[in-house]
Amino acid sequence: MSNMTDFEGCVPRWSIQGKQCIHGSRVSLPGCSFTMPKEGSVWTGIAGLYSALPFFCVVVTVVLFLRRRKPRELCWLLCSLSTTSFAVCMERLLKERRPESCLTSCGMPSGHSAFSLSFLLFVLGWDSLSRVPRVDADSSNQRRLA
Repeated sequence: MSNMTDFEGCVPRWSIQGKQCIHGSRVSLPGCSFTMPKEGSVWTGIAGLYSALPFFCVVVTVVLFLRRRKPRELCWLLCSLSTTSFAVCMERLLKERRPESCLTSCGMPSGHSAFSLSFLLFVLGWDSLSRVPRVDADSSNQRRLA
């Protein structure tokens, strides 16, 4: 385990000294970065794919929006953008160091957990909205007249 003397702010001392990360290798994708541990296994690969999920979700959503131009895709892109912006602002405000990682930025709150929570809330909200019966204006007027 690392202690507080191994860090200067959020940056690990190994990074300041120009050394390589002892925990694995850094994987950087737009919107999500993570550490891939040195010890490889099937579960490590699955965890790496899961860690890259925010990137792939946004790419798929952009493609869907460009093809369909539906409000759901636009709302999801706005949700992703606002969640990422909020997480970055909070990281800069809180300045909490990461646990053993090859990333050199601050890590609290976790962008991945913020993305997961926003995804869950978005799906639940969109699902509940899609279950509300639609009422046409003409049929509601006819009901009032009857």
